[in-house]
This record gives sequence, C-alpha cells and structure tokens, in this order.
Amino acid sequence: MLENSGLLIYEHLSPDTINHQFFHNRTDYLSAFETIHYIHAVKK
Repeated sequence: MLENSGLLIYEHLSPDTINHQFFHNRTDYLSAFETIHYIHAVKK
C-alpha cells in the first residue's frame, strides 16, 4: 500500500524493538502493544 502511494519505508519498528528501545528499563507494567508496528515512511 505504501509503495502504491509513492512512499518508501524509511524505518520499521516491531513490537520487540519498541519494547527494547523504549520500555526495557521501566519498573511498571507498561509495554508496547504486541500488534502495533511503527512505520516511518518518506516520499519517493
């Protein structure tokens, strides 16, 4: 879908990567949703 819209994936963060980068030092119950991926897309 992104390619058909003229976009390229610049960065893709999986739930595991998100947890490691942003939640690994937390002492509470918060973590990344296991079904959410973050995509940073740029115009071609």
